[in-house]
Amino acid sequence: MATAVCQLSEDQFCCSICLEVFTDPTSLPCGHTFCKTCIERYWTTGTAVHNSKPEEISCDVYCSVSYCGAHLKPHHTVPALKRHTLTEPQTHLEGKLCPEHGKVLDVYCENDDTCICALCVHRHKRHKVAPLREVSEQKRQQLMRTQSEIERLIQTRQSKIQELRLTVEVSTHYRGSIKGAWCNFSCGVSVAMMLCFLSFPILQTEDQIQELETEIFQLQVEQLTQSNNHLQILQNYKKLRLTPQMQDWTSARASPPTFEGIVVQALSKLEREFNKTTQKMFEDELMRVRRFETLITLDGDTAHPQLVVSQNGFQVNYSIEQRRVQNSVNRFEDFFVLGKQSFRENFYFEVEVRGKTEWTLGVAKETLNKKGALKLDPQNGIWAISLKDKNIFACADPEIPLFPKAKPEKIGVFVSYGEGSVSFYDVENAALVHSFSGFCFRQRLQPLCSPGHYSYGNFSPLVVCQNSPSARRMTWPVQWATIG
Repeated sequence: MATAVCQLSEDQFCCSICLEVFTDPTSLPCGHTFCKTCIERYWTTGTAVHNSKPEEISCDVYCSVSYCGAHLKPHHTVPALKRHTLTEPQTHLEGKLCPEHGKVLDVYCENDDTCICALCVHRHKRHKVAPLREVSEQKRQQLMRTQSEIERLIQTRQSKIQELRLTVEVSTHYRGSIKGAWCNFSCGVSVAMMLCFLSFPILQTEDQIQELETEIFQLQVEQLTQSNNHLQILQNYKKLRLTPQMQDWTSARASPPTFEGIVVQALSKLEREFNKTTQKMFEDELMRVRRFETLITLDGDTAHPQLVVSQNGFQVNYSIEQRRVQNSVNRFEDFFVLGKQSFRENFYFEVEVRGKTEWTLGVAKETLNKKGALKLDPQNGIWAISLKDKNIFACADPEIPLFPKAKPEKIGVFVSYGEGSVSFYDVENAALVHSFSGFCFRQRLQPLCSPGHYSYGNFSPLVVCQNSPSARRMTWPVQWATIG
């Protein structure tokens, strides 16, 4: 008698969940077999021990299992399984079953706004119930009808968010400017109050942005309208806030701060107090340094041949013609002249620069090399400021632009020998123009100046002011020396 040979593949003895040979095999009503521990674990946790192959396709809650293409074949051939609805792979399928009866939730109760199974219907006899699929389709159609309106609302809210965020950036910038400008200055106006005043609309606007973003999230229902899961549609539909519950944002505004009212008043008062305080501070400073005022006269023996020093040594001017003078190691080959006096202590002097379009003024070390072009730099032993081409700058490498409130007409120069600083003041406006500091003077220092060239109306002389008692007693008329 012939023996029938049944050829079975190895896969037929493997569990489709753990992909290992069956351990305590258990068959389900749908005809599939799994390890008992595997199927119990799957129903409990909703996760497989091993990835299914080759691609998961979920059999709906009738089987509550995800299958690969090979194991799904009975659902296409067995008449009883053909009635099952297939959906995308999902986890936690227990949420689709009635917690009391373990049956599929396939009925919707409109009165209680909930999904129930067929065995629960008797409890809802007087309620309006309908098949879940039918109600789900109605909700889907309603969502699709409102989709265009929802998209318009989303676009409107996104535009409003951009507008509000721009306002927040501007307000934050202004707030930072105020804080940076005045954080180290204290007067009668409360800076903290101003910053608080600016912070309130910023926080209020950020709250509006958060509300708008929440509404946009609630409006994004396109994915829900594309779903084939009727239970999911009904369970999430009631969580959505559709257009009737949305806020009207058309009138929402968050204008950048205009600094009107209290802020303008506070800033104006702050500026007045600041100017008043700094003015008094510089007046006191000028009064203090003037105690070191010293009579200065210019040394014609150091002047360039085209610089003419007055006989009393108080004025110097540029001459078109070069004078015949005795050459010496002490005479500049550049257009400068030194003061006769040198100091190893604090000293102060003033020079009038009124009406001039070019000048240089400062101090220099006593051993300065006077031959060749003069390099105006503290590293070369010169601390000076200059006016040229209508710009004032501190002489250094590189030059330091200076921006006094007004064009100085009288410059005060103060050397603090012990502190290693040289300061320049606008005397008539009681304002500090510039200060070199952090130096260690090891030599005696002398006044240094240049009246500049005869150009652009630069005809006025540099005049050393005679403010000291000894200078005021010297009242002889100015006479220009012809020989240095």
